[in-house]
Amino acid sequence: MEINAIQELAMSWGILLIPIIVALVSLIKVWLPDNIKAKAVPGITTLIGIVCGFFVIGFTKTGFIVGILTGLSAGGLYSNITAPTKKIK
Repeated sequence: MEINAIQELAMSWGILLIPIIVALVSLIKVWLPDNIKAKAVPGITTLIGIVCGFFVIGFTKTGFIVGILTGLSAGGLYSNITAPTKKIK
């Protein structure tokens, strides 16, 4: 398997894909209807993660697994960012 320049660049900053996915989801949620916004976030983050995994690793089983893990990590980060905080007394 030959690694081209774009894949080499993507592998060098692969961890930065998670905040990029979070930003993309925030932008996508602007156009979603109110009744499906919360339900769509895990699916959107996982789908974008799989696409990024295929882009970085290639169309292999490993790329699929890395994509799922990246997407789920981004979904968890997004839910922690947008979750309301409770005040501790």
